[in-house]
Amino acid sequence: VGLDSEVHQPLYLDRWNSITKAFEKNVNLFPNDIRNLQGKTVRVGCFTYKPYVLLNLDTAISPLDRDGMEMRIIDEFCRWVNCTVKVVNEEEGQWGELYDNQTGIGVIGSVVEDRADFGISALYSWYEEYRMLDFSVAGIRTAITCLAPSPRLLPSWELPFLPFTWYTWVAVILTFIFASIGLLIAKRCSADQVFLTVFGILISQSHYSADSTWKVRRVTGWLLITGLILASAYGGGLASSFTIPNYEPSIDTVQDLVDRKLEWGATHDAWIFSLTLSNQVDYKIFII
Repeated sequence: VGLDSEVHQPLYLDRWNSITKAFEKNVNLFPNDIRNLQGKTVRVGCFTYKPYVLLNLDTAISPLDRDGMEMRIIDEFCRWVNCTVKVVNEEEGQWGELYDNQTGIGVIGSVVEDRADFGISALYSWYEEYRMLDFSVAGIRTAITCLAPSPRLLPSWELPFLPFTWYTWVAVILTFIFASIGLLIAKRCSADQVFLTVFGILISQSHYSADSTWKVRRVTGWLLITGLILASAYGGGLASSFTIPNYEPSIDTVQDLVDRKLEWGATHDAWIFSLTLSNQVDYKIFII
């Protein structure tokens, strides 16, 4: 503790007596110096990251030429324990990165290499960094907002397909195929206008055949009922599709962001530190 000019000077605490096997003054060799650092310079690694740290401010606005929520915590801490803040500006490396040989760059690198005593600027509880550094309790809760593209209008050629889902369209196609087969069997394997007849009935077109047998009439009757239901449902859905603008699905969740396979970016690799150890395979595309 003490000023920079005093910290390297030897300080006599006590003397060990080899005969009595005890210290002569029996003083505390490890006093709690944190209560009063006697003006010791505390190096703080940080960079401008609003609103947590603001550096190089106009002294007319901020006498200490610095401000920010986390910087105020450091200044208040030094006011309590009587220390002096020295800013280690890591504007170039920002949050930084740690290497396997116990070195690093940026804020976290300056703390590991003892270029700084504290590191601030919105540091998160990253696991790899936690293995080499001591983290304080959380002082501020933050969250990340992802800006995603707004939904676009669907192309006009897709509107006729919107009244039904793809599963319904598959069911309609299968209905057409099996109805055609049924009518073909009812006509004793005569393919005369079978497909046109089935298609016309499904779109609510009338059908008349004076020489039809009871088998053909029964198949035709069921087709008329099916066609009435399908045409009514499709007509109502089509009117709604042309009346109300239709947009592509919006991105509301992280899974939506993954499914859309959008490229994303940030100002530093620190934004993916929390994803590197994720067990969710889909999320790994964000760190490739």
